Amino acid sequence: MLLGETMLKKHKKGGYQISLGMIVGVVFAVIILGLGISWIVGTMKGIKGISDSALEQAKTNILQGTTDKATILKGKSTIKANEKLEVAIVVGNTYSQPRSFLVVLSSPDLNKFEISNKNLESGLKLGPIQPNEAGEVRFTIKPKREVTDELKKEDDEAKTYTFEVKIYKCELDTDYKCGSDTHYKCGSDTHQCTIKPEYLYKQLFFDFEVVL
Repeated sequence: MLLGETMLKKHKKGGYQISLGMIVGVVFAVIILGLGISWIVGTMKGIKGISDSALEQAKTNILQGTTDKATILKGKSTIKANEKLEVAIVVGNTYSQPRSFLVVLSSPDLNKFEISNKNLESGLKLGPIQPNEAGEVRFTIKPKREVTDELKKEDDEAKTYTFEVKIYKCELDTDYKCGSDTHYKCGSDTHQCTIKPEYLYKQLFFDFEVVL
């Protein structure tokens, strides 16, 4: 009888230990899961995004004539100095044949920001885009250390920065001759572009605010 009671107590004790171990394991798993979710959410918050529906609506507005030729979408109007801002440049082809375009990004403060697509600074080819269709260039802008230092030095809580976007059409002319060092080829010998006023398709501006 005594032996049976001893074995029963040991069995119960072992059951308690197993149950306690399972509880600890579940709690630990929940903590890890919570940390993982927090990290994902924090990462997603680091980039102020543009929804697919907003992008499609922008294309529709251009093709229906509500918006003229091109537009710019921003993930948000204000970002913190350690955040990235997503930007989309949407260009519609209003011609009757496929066209390529050259997209150029500029700003007096350009060197204070990290641009995810560096080709935009010298000229990024977009296309060819089919008639009555639209294409887009998506990139992110992230303030460098200079922006934070500038805000602290000037004792400003926020500052607005302005960027300019120029979109040039690429000519369909196999006999086109390069007239200067600012000549660009857009994909092939039959899609050539120069940065000249007469080839300007659309000029746009956008700004955003950076806060500490």
